[in-house]
Amino acid sequence: MQVMGKQKKWWAALEVFEQMNEEGPPPDARSYSIIRGHFNFLLKASKDRGTCRWNVQLLEKMEAHGIAPDQTAWDTTLVACAIKVDPELAVYVFDKMIEKGHQPNVLSYGALLSTLEKGGLYAKADEVWKHMRKMGVRPNINAYTIMISVYGNSKNYEELRLLIDQMSAAKVEPTLVTYNALITVCAKSNDGQAALEWMQSLIHSGLIPDSISYSQLIIALSRSDNVEAAKDALFEARRLGLTVSPVALDCLVNACRRSNVKQPLEEFNPEAEML
Repeated sequence: MQVMGKQKKWWAALEVFEQMNEEGPPPDARSYSIIRGHFNFLLKASKDRGTCRWNVQLLEKMEAHGIAPDQTAWDTTLVACAIKVDPELAVYVFDKMIEKGHQPNVLSYGALLSTLEKGGLYAKADEVWKHMRKMGVRPNINAYTIMISVYGNSKNYEELRLLIDQMSAAKVEPTLVTYNALITVCAKSNDGQAALEWMQSLIHSGLIPDSISYSQLIIALSRSDNVEAAKDALFEARRLGLTVSPVALDCLVNACRRSNVKQPLEEFNPEAEML
């Protein structure tokens, strides 16, 4: 079976495994380990192709042959659900994993939270987050970043402030993605000052802002009618060789009009900017 795996003949290896079960000699611990490894390879390949329902079928096939999926198998399937954004299937897999006696880890929770956040199921994501904390699973920066988006998109700013305090107390360092999520929350709530403060924190941390950082900052500043700061952010982005989104440029143009700021539209040149 091991040789067959190296030759990518996984189904042939499974046939040998079935024959051992039916005719003998019975598979030993090493046989189970080898065939489980083959299934884990197939699960990863399915995940990379974005076929999460095939992942579930593979898990069912494993169980049908008496091969208990390990933690890696369950987590790979949950990540596959996150990639495909299938919240219903992700919840099913998560519940099934617990039913089979596995304790979800931070990767398990993170994958489920990601699926729920992408699917817009913010209340369910909050429920899963609180369950994770109750179970004593320590969040990583990925989980914190997902929940920043969850609370920001659901406009649950009280929980968001609490989350940021918890992250700081746990000494979890924000990444660029985390800062971008925070600036995006500010853009959605029209809070230009807070967006500017998060951008300053980003820069002071030693990280380098990207196009998303500046685009969301410009949106936040423009929506709060801080036109001069928004223009400064645009020109700084261009100085750094970064492009900003058309949405950011539109917000800035509209802010200029609202504030009666006479700015030549060609200076912004929206058509020259690319996503």
